[in-house]
Amino acid sequence: MSKQIFFMVACLLALTFTGCQSALQLYKKGEKKSKAGEYQVAIDLYKKSLAKNPNFAPGPVNSSLAAAYRLSNRLREAAPFYEKAIAAGNKEDSVLFYYGYALKAQGKYKEAAAQFEKYQQASRNLQRKNLAKREVENLPKIEQIMNEKTAYEIQNVNALNTTAAEFSPVVQNDEFIFTASRKDQVYKANGLGMLGLYRSPLAGDSIKTDSIRLFSETVFADNVNEGTPTFSKDGKTMIFARGNVGGRVKKNKPTDVDLYLSRYKDGKWTEPEMLKISDENAWDGCPALATDGKTLYFVSNRNGGSGGLDIWQATSDGSGRFGRVRNMGTSINTPGDEMFPYVSDDGRLFFSSNGHPGLGELDLLVATRTAGEVAIKKMGVPLNSSAHDFGITFKTPTTGYFSSNREGGKGDDDIYYFEDKTSDYKIVNYFLAGTTVTGMKPDRKSC
Repeated sequence: MSKQIFFMVACLLALTFTGCQSALQLYKKGEKKSKAGEYQVAIDLYKKSLAKNPNFAPGPVNSSLAAAYRLSNRLREAAPFYEKAIAAGNKEDSVLFYYGYALKAQGKYKEAAAQFEKYQQASRNLQRKNLAKREVENLPKIEQIMNEKTAYEIQNVNALNTTAAEFSPVVQNDEFIFTASRKDQVYKANGLGMLGLYRSPLAGDSIKTDSIRLFSETVFADNVNEGTPTFSKDGKTMIFARGNVGGRVKKNKPTDVDLYLSRYKDGKWTEPEMLKISDENAWDGCPALATDGKTLYFVSNRNGGSGGLDIWQATSDGSGRFGRVRNMGTSINTPGDEMFPYVSDDGRLFFSSNGHPGLGELDLLVATRTAGEVAIKKMGVPLNSSAHDFGITFKTPTTGYFSSNREGGKGDDDIYYFEDKTSDYKIVNYFLAGTTVTGMKPDRKSC
C-alpha cells in the first residue's frame, strides 16, 4: 500500500470513528432527556445523531426516536421510525408491539392487523399479547364502523385554532372556555407552550376570537400545565387538572398531574386547592361534573383499574367535599385508555377510548343505561377518525364542539364545531350519571 493510499484510509477511519463518537454522545444525551420526560428535546438529539452518522446503531436510535414521539402523543409520526428500527434488525418487544398501533394511527388497518398477528406469534409478554389479540379481533370491524353513516356535520373553528394545541372546549353561560398551549414557557415533552385556560365571549353561535383572554390570573401559573376544566351548574365551582412541571419527571414519581378546585367569590376565582381524592402516585386528570354537582368523573391510572387510564367516579358529601372513589367498571373501562369524560344534560356519559373497537387512537363514544344495562355506542364518522378525537361538549342538544388532531387541521390539536342534522331528533333522558357500575376501594384516604 502506497503512503498516499494509507493516509487516505487512515483519514477515513478517523472520520468514521469521530462521527461514531459524536453520534454516540448525541444518542446518550437523547436517552437522558427522554428519561426526564423531555421528549421533544430528545427527538432533536436523536435526529442529530442519525444525521451525524446514519450507520451508527440505526436500530436503537430509530427505536428511541419512535418511542419519544409515541410518549408525546404523536403516534402517527412514530410509525416511520418504528419501521426503520425493525428494518435495521431491532426485535425489541415494545418496538414490534407499538408499531402495530402506529400503523393503526396512520389508518393502515390491514398492515396493523398483520403486525399484531406477527407480534402474537413471537412475543412472550402475556399482557401485550392479550392487547394484540384484542386488536386482531377489533380491526376487521373497522370497515363496518367506517360505513356506519351519521348525520353529523363538522367544521374546524379556524379563527380560534393555531399551529399549537387547542382542545377540551367548555360552553359556560355566555362564554367559551378552552385549553391551549399558549404560555411563554415551553413544555419540553412536546416543544409547545405550556397549557393554560383561556376564555372568549359567545355571541349566539359565534365565538368572539378577537376577544380571547386568560381565564383567570389567580388560576394561571406560568411553569405548569393547566387544562380540561369542568364547572358546577351555577358556574361558581371549577375543577381542573394541573401538573407536569416544566416537562420534567420527578424522582420516583413518573407522573405529577392532580385535580384542583377553585371557587368564584367576590368577582374572582380563588387560589386553586388540590382535591384530596388525587393520588400522589398516579396521574389524575380530565374531570367532569355531572349536572347534580355531586358526582365527579375523572381519569386515573391508579391501582385497582382495568389497565392504562380508567374513568373513575367520586361523590361529594353534604359539605361539598369529594370522596368515595369508585372505578366505573369493565363495561366502560378496558385494558387500554379511557379519557375525557363529559356528562350531557340528559345524563349520557361521553368519553374517548383506544380500548373499545375504533378507527385509530382515541375514538369518541357514549355510554347509556337501559334497564340496568350499560350500552356503549360509537359516535361514528366524521366525529371519529384514525387520529385522536376527544373532549366533546354540547352547546344545545344537537350542536357542540370536540377536539381532534386529525389530518387537515391547523396544527396540533384543533377544536371543531359539530351539528347533528338528524331531522327527527328527539330528546331522551338516559340518566347514567350518578350510577356506579363497579365499586373499587380508593387507594388513599379521601376527603
